[in-house]
Amino acid sequence: MSEAMNVSILGQGYVGLPLAYSLCMSGFQVLGIDIQQSRVDALNFGKSPIEDLGEIEISEMLNSSKYQASTDLSSVSNSQVIVLCVPTPLNESGVPDLASLRQAVEAVAKYAMSGALIINESTSYPGTVRGLIQGTFSQLRPNESFSFASAPERVDPGNPKWNQRNTPRLVGALDSSSLDKAVNFYSQICDSVIPVSSPEVAEFAKLLENSFRQVNISLVTELSRITSAVGVNIFEVIEAASSKPYGYMKFTPSAGVGGHCIPVDPMYLSWFARENGVVANLIELAQSINQGQPGHITNRAVELIGGKKGRVLIVGMGYKPKTSDLRHSPSVEIYDNLKELGFEVEWHDPFVATFDGKVSAIQTLGFDLVIHAQLVSDKFIEEASLNGVKILDCTGALASKANVFLP
Repeated sequence: MSEAMNVSILGQGYVGLPLAYSLCMSGFQVLGIDIQQSRVDALNFGKSPIEDLGEIEISEMLNSSKYQASTDLSSVSNSQVIVLCVPTPLNESGVPDLASLRQAVEAVAKYAMSGALIINESTSYPGTVRGLIQGTFSQLRPNESFSFASAPERVDPGNPKWNQRNTPRLVGALDSSSLDKAVNFYSQICDSVIPVSSPEVAEFAKLLENSFRQVNISLVTELSRITSAVGVNIFEVIEAASSKPYGYMKFTPSAGVGGHCIPVDPMYLSWFARENGVVANLIELAQSINQGQPGHITNRAVELIGGKKGRVLIVGMGYKPKTSDLRHSPSVEIYDNLKELGFEVEWHDPFVATFDGKVSAIQTLGFDLVIHAQLVSDKFIEEASLNGVKILDCTGALASKANVFLP
């Protein structure tokens, strides 16, 4: 099957590019489409725009003659399978912003070959495949038939354990024929493909997965503020609770929730609920708690410094450890908060090249406080402890160190 099939993937970022690599290595002919000319040029020159794939993998794809990057949306006309992997963020009002997805769907509907399988991997609210995607095709190509499916992405950037091959893939489609095609397609690159009864089930499942994480993170975040108020170590409490072998799953508080999933996906579900006359109270409360954590860390930092306008060093700027990805990063918000309050703020993160016109700090001397936001440099934190600098530890990794305080 794979030898004879051409696949177009719209979006060559954290979702679309690893998918392209997996498909190329499985024998598919892949066209990676992205609207950013600079990204396309870099890919065709052998450079990777993401951390999960390096130049070795990009070279593998190019040398196989099974991959090409392009900005030409009309090129999808040669593909039997078209996969949508475009950004679906929130707008400034916290409402789903499907502008990129709509643009991609309209282009695909204009150029796709009749009978093509159209798959949406982009996270969105339930009904997106049936309403937005199929609806657009019905308007623009009313006399032709296509297959439609949802297979929400489950990418975890930087995770060395879970990848395209061993992460189970959910697939829901509008009819049995489309489902068979989609299951067969993903079976070429995934060990486990799980068919569900409709695209809506798959779309709901993706939102549930990250809403589950959002709610549980907000719970331990709120609990951490209570334990801090009475002098109890929240991380020790969590480890104690984790000794229960059933009915409990470990979550930990942090400097805040960042990235492209947890701050965004639950709000798609909340918006969808309100559109259908239901209020997702728990999800909206959890979002509020998580969004308030960078502000809480800022206030705790000011308290530890003693109110003076001192020097603060933030260790770990990515939204998660060992990444340069700053999307919704709580460290960025804390940095901006402290600067606005008049503090001198520097940062250290070996995985981030530049931020705010600065490069990573090389020492901890001279700072009044180090905020340990992410686990990026054990040696650097050890140096801060030895130098007698106060450390606000948001990771729970420094319980045995001197001068360590918890949020």
